[in-house]
Amino acid sequence: MGPSPQPPKESAPNKHLSFQQLEACFASLPNAIVVWDWTGKILFLNTAAYTLFEVPASDSWVGMSAQQFFQRYEWWDEQQRPFVFAPWLLDQTTLKEETGSCFSDPQPFVLGLPSHRKVFLELLCSLVLGADPKPIGRFSVFHEEDQMASV
Repeated sequence: MGPSPQPPKESAPNKHLSFQQLEACFASLPNAIVVWDWTGKILFLNTAAYTLFEVPASDSWVGMSAQQFFQRYEWWDEQQRPFVFAPWLLDQTTLKEETGSCFSDPQPFVLGLPSHRKVFLELLCSLVLGADPKPIGRFSVFHEEDQMASV
């Protein structure tokens, strides 16, 4: 009897995904995903984000600031009071070390859309780290909790 067959050797995993690979990963997710650079400029919206935010799928949003993009909408907290984004959500250059933990806590709010529909969302954020590993941006996950038909 000869030696038993050996499984094929796996190549070392690539620790760094290209932007196109990241886009492909986020594209089919059911939650709205927005990827921002460190200064709060949009790099990418997935299909669910185009649907949620009621914007046409195009590259015209790329490079737009978070503040400029979000001004199209009305925002409320869970008690229907006006909601104001923390400065670091609009521009990461204002992010302080101690607020890094905020990224792990879901932020609930109500989004008022141009169609006058209101949607209850949870916002989750995560830093995108570069090779150093210093933060180079963030991605935001907008998870739709409930259609707020009664609001």
